[in-house]
Amino acid sequence: MISFLRKYRRKLKHALKGYPIYAVSDWLVKNNYIQNKTFLEAFANTGEHQAPAYYKYASYFEAWEITPELAAQIKENLPNAVVKVTNSIEEITKTTRKFDVIILDAHMGVFGGIYCEHFDILPNCFRIANDEVVIVMNVMPYAEDKWKERYPTVFDEKHLERRKQFYGNALNVVTCTYDEMIAFYKDYFRKNGYEITDYFFHQRHLLHYLAVKATKIKSNTA
Repeated sequence: MISFLRKYRRKLKHALKGYPIYAVSDWLVKNNYIQNKTFLEAFANTGEHQAPAYYKYASYFEAWEITPELAAQIKENLPNAVVKVTNSIEEITKTTRKFDVIILDAHMGVFGGIYCEHFDILPNCFRIANDEVVIVMNVMPYAEDKWKERYPTVFDEKHLERRKQFYGNALNVVTCTYDEMIAFYKDYFRKNGYEITDYFFHQRHLLHYLAVKATKIKSNTA
């Protein structure tokens, strides 16, 4: 009964667009960035938390999830999705398919003992991105005290060290603004051959969504 009520409440909340992801999907749809596109959902979990906000716009939808027991739930929630039980961070180095939209719902801190946020998967997104791509990822410009109390590993010594390795001296890794953060990602994407042409931030909870529209930089050589 409890499981049924949770599922019903989640479906109702999706129907009412009660999740923060709908601010992101509405922005993407308004700008015609995701309609009839090929999607990759990395770290898919059960497929019920975010994907209902954008799944219906996909011409092709692939979901990666490392936990085998969740595959059946993904198929139930996203019936037309191609589901792969795999480590997303490893799979992205091997897949040959390219995507128009890449969703990175990575963990909020250090996870799996060696990974952190989207830092380990983002570099390989460029090898599977089409020339026009949307990437949606979780970012953490800051962490309020209430969240650090609730999640004690957030912004602990190990987490901050990984943030320093990724952001270098470009950002204050404890607190920064959206403007400072997007300046970093514009430079990061440019170094990887893509130009960010549009972007959207929206707070989720401790995490914030950053959705970027990017275009591959064409070579000037003949």
